Amino acid sequence: MVEGTEQREPEVIVERIAGSIERARARICPGPVGGAAVVWVDGAPGDDANSLLSRADRALHERKIESRRGRISAVA
Repeated sequence: MVEGTEQREPEVIVERIAGSIERARARICPGPVGGAAVVWVDGAPGDDANSLLSRADRALHERKIESRRGRISAVA
């Protein structure tokens, strides 16, 4: 559980973190358009650090692809 969230859904936590990163980035460097990929990956029975991080890495890659598709379709 993340402090201050009680038992809120992981998606809400991910959005809160992503929003905080985007606001901080905009304050520091307001010119370029940018963003951050944030995902939530639950541990599974039998996971070790490598398997958990591997799943998180794949999820981040997918999130980045989705974000790029959204930016490309917004421009087109």
